[in-house]
Amino acid sequence: MNCLVFVLNLALLLYGGSLRAFYLDKMSSMPCQQKEHFPRDFDMRKHFSLVRPTFGRENISTDPLALQQVVRDAQIFFKRYGKTHKAVMAPQPFSTQILSYKKTVDTLAFIDQVIEEDKESGVFRIHDPAFLEQNFGFIAWRPDREAAHKFGHMAVNDRKIRLTSYVIYRATGSYEKTSEHSCALYQLVNSKKRISLTKQEILQGALEEDPQLMANVKPLAWVSPATLEEAMLQGTVLLSMTDGQERAFTVNLSNGHKFDSQLRNLSKQKIYWFFLERKNKNDVRALIDRSSRRKGVVFAGDLYALGLGKIVAIQYFNKKTRRRELRLGVLGDTGSAFDKNLYHLDLFGGIISDKHELRSYLSNFPPAVKAFIVYKKS
Repeated sequence: MNCLVFVLNLALLLYGGSLRAFYLDKMSSMPCQQKEHFPRDFDMRKHFSLVRPTFGRENISTDPLALQQVVRDAQIFFKRYGKTHKAVMAPQPFSTQILSYKKTVDTLAFIDQVIEEDKESGVFRIHDPAFLEQNFGFIAWRPDREAAHKFGHMAVNDRKIRLTSYVIYRATGSYEKTSEHSCALYQLVNSKKRISLTKQEILQGALEEDPQLMANVKPLAWVSPATLEEAMLQGTVLLSMTDGQERAFTVNLSNGHKFDSQLRNLSKQKIYWFFLERKNKNDVRALIDRSSRRKGVVFAGDLYALGLGKIVAIQYFNKKTRRRELRLGVLGDTGSAFDKNLYHLDLFGGIISDKHELRSYLSNFPPAVKAFIVYKKS
């Protein structure tokens, strides 16, 4: 369900019946139209409307330099694919009813410029609520409460969307199958040959029983069942191998089955992901560095509803600091749970080693927050 070459999450992208992963700053990614999307006559104004917020003394908790880097990644992607991949950058009807592609591009450029100008003084205007109110418009997001409640997310109300987090896990891996590391991270040798076995069938050995299928997969590493589930859920995993080498693996293609949002037990999900390895050691180090710096400034959401590169602001009360906070980030990823989903955002939580770290990070945020789409005023 989740992760960027640092990683942002995984995108639901149609590829020969399978789903292909998409990463904002992996420039070889070629997103394409997904099957399910909002019809052009869908009234987005039911869920998004212009407001004049009064932030008062909110603490702006965004790291400006981290935000700038993700903004620049989005700008590079727009320049490379702006003419060919409008479906993910300017989705209709959001881009025609709520915020245009041009305003999205102008907003990214303005934020980049402001942060760059403030580097010398070290006083960042992006941290000033008055500057935000003066220079940016805020579009309030009213969630699809009916859909949220259908899937059991009762914290969502008329004004607050669901907020969760996704991460990159560190774990141990083996070069050989062992009792502890009994599950393979498989790569598809020929991505054009679809394997549609369910996850349960694959874990029960259906691949090994079919020589033709086994000829089309390559075990990249062996991990525990729990690590495999997290790797597929989060989209990327960092493995410390038995010889001390650190390796990184990222989801690439699925078996074509959809993620079922009503299933809380991950082991029952039928979707299964095949992986690719980031083989270059420098690439792995860059992944770790970029992931550490992007914690808290990238959101995953429904890109095919809202569009890549939108600046999102969430407003909430931080129980740890006992302060009201406003956090800015870039909508740069999506995931299996984000299919016609207008009630949910996923915030990138960095690299973690266990669930305790994740719970500690999540304790900064309530389960539902106010959310805005932010744009530069004309």
